[in-house]
Amino acid sequence: MRRLRTLHIDSEKLWGGGQRQVAGLTTYLRDWGHEVRIVCRPRSRLQEWAAEQGIESIAVDMKSTMSLGAVLALKSVIAKEKPDVVHLHASRAHVLGSAAARLAGASVVVATRRMDDPIRMVWPNTSAYGKWTTAVAAISSAVRDVMIECGVDPAKIRLIPSGTDVERFERAVPDPDLRLRLGIDASIPIVCAAATLAERKGLRYLIEAAAVLAKNGSPVHLVIGGDGEQREDLQRLAAELGVAASFVGFYADMPALLASIDVFAMPSLSEGLGVAVLEAMAAGKPVVASAVGGLRESVVDGVTGFSVPPSDSQALAGAIGKIAANPALAAEFGAAGRARVREKFSLENMARLNEKLYYELVTP
Repeated sequence: MRRLRTLHIDSEKLWGGGQRQVAGLTTYLRDWGHEVRIVCRPRSRLQEWAAEQGIESIAVDMKSTMSLGAVLALKSVIAKEKPDVVHLHASRAHVLGSAAARLAGASVVVATRRMDDPIRMVWPNTSAYGKWTTAVAAISSAVRDVMIECGVDPAKIRLIPSGTDVERFERAVPDPDLRLRLGIDASIPIVCAAATLAERKGLRYLIEAAAVLAKNGSPVHLVIGGDGEQREDLQRLAAELGVAASFVGFYADMPALLASIDVFAMPSLSEGLGVAVLEAMAAGKPVVASAVGGLRESVVDGVTGFSVPPSDSQALAGAIGKIAANPALAAEFGAAGRARVREKFSLENMARLNEKLYYELVTP
């Protein structure tokens, strides 16, 4: 099969699960001989990553979904690059990139939908998920079902689950200085969360759960990775409730961090699939997650961890406490989670499914 020219457009500034998927996909495509270019926002984390990896990036400011300037800039890039496939990787990029691709005459446009939130099907969304796009990839059945309910043509949708680099997390060794550096006693379980610090991630309920555990005589130390608009509010809440919590920002070595923890928590209010959960499972760690969206597909309740109702601090505390108090159960959940990720959610599988879709859509 001939090698393809692929252009990937991502409109996010920070580094989250979606950007990790863009990074993994473009790395595999490059290694398989395809041409890869990334269009991203200036001074974004993805731009920094691309520079480190030697992948060409093109900066376009995509601050607003209704930015005509961004559409025209993207149109210029697409017209110049003449890619076989334009792949759009975030909601804002779906609108801006699909409009630009339409104006530039691009023949194949793929949009990956990672959120399980309903799509407001008014223009320009009706076109971005309709005639401007050749296919829409859903990262979970939950995301696919929401899109169909909102009126997206089922024939346009392909199910391509997110993935993670299992070997990278499997072979990681614990950070020997983590507890000393963060002031965590050896007897205290570490509960980790890694997410964009936004309301939809439900991290306030994790902090409240830690307060419940401390009150019940089973204290834990929270290590929260990531950044976002709620960071100061969450730090303030932890201080008010007397919860031991370390906010570590974007952690440079996530495999080492995950190898050092006892329980991973994802208390999201909505979630497309939960890349951070896949990474924790690949690291062999038990997971406690909200029973929402794609988390109901990635986490198997009672097998790889526990699923709890969203916005329920008491249930979250109970599930974390059960695992923290039972090392054998934690090990059992961790082993089952790693096996599940290896079977269903590898990064290579995600990349292969995208490549297969490209070839299906590109005219020979």
